[in-house]
Amino acid sequence: MGGLESLSKDELLELLELLEQVSAETDPQRLVQSILETACRMTSSVDGSVLLFDVERNGLFFAAARGEKAGDLLQGWGEHSNQRVPLAGSNAGRAFTTGSIITGEESYHFEEVDRQTGKRSLSILSVPLRVRGRSIGVLQTLNKVDSGNQPADYNPRDHVIIEQLARQAAIAIDNAQLIAKLLAHMGLYSRQAATDLVQRINQLPQRERLTLMFADMRGFTQLCQSQEIIQTQQIVNELLTMFADQVLTFGGIVNKFLGDAVFAIFRGDSAPKQAVRCAFKMLQRFESLRHVRVNFFL
Repeated sequence: MGGLESLSKDELLELLELLEQVSAETDPQRLVQSILETACRMTSSVDGSVLLFDVERNGLFFAAARGEKAGDLLQGWGEHSNQRVPLAGSNAGRAFTTGSIITGEESYHFEEVDRQTGKRSLSILSVPLRVRGRSIGVLQTLNKVDSGNQPADYNPRDHVIIEQLARQAAIAIDNAQLIAKLLAHMGLYSRQAATDLVQRINQLPQRERLTLMFADMRGFTQLCQSQEIIQTQQIVNELLTMFADQVLTFGGIVNKFLGDAVFAIFRGDSAPKQAVRCAFKMLQRFESLRHVRVNFFL
């Protein structure tokens, strides 16, 4: 099929530019959309898609789509839909399971997607997204056209371009998913804090001084013994909600809840002052909760 030597200087530069952008992008949705748009542009494809693997349902869903029916694809076959492209009997599925580039002529085309969207796929190029020896999804380009905007077949040059894009895209998508999982397990944080965390992750390794804060309700054991379970739970819910609101208000991260307590992290040069301000605000807010609910002190 040839190699990178079959590409022009401009094509190589465009690939390198995209790979630089991909390596710096940590938002999964923007990432797959950028990859897809470049793949379609460089192969003169009218349509395209990025499909990712759903482990629980053992099928592929559309994470991104490009073309006239992109909205229909994402609605009917997206991550939150009840449909999945099967691994057996589809171009994308075969590319995913074999780890090889599959063209429309080499495998049975899954026509259910075409039937629901009302658009026929004339030419298809499916390339697996593989990282660490496993497939995580498929990059597809469809309906290639020539310079006269007439249907055309994918050529060896297209294979090289898509293969190079898929190779780097798989690594970038996998990294973005790992970062998303990492942030999801760190607790509650504001949008600004999340953005800063992602930027710092991209700049690892580095050292940072943190301020940790632990707050709970004094007399919680006695409260549990003197109240009904439902009443106790209502009090704890109100308390933890107030704790979380104040931590986020003062720029902190709610790392975890421990019974009636919250463990929070404050970052940056102003972290100690922000943590102290947060603690005093919690005391003020608790007074109103205490008078309404119970006579216990923080």
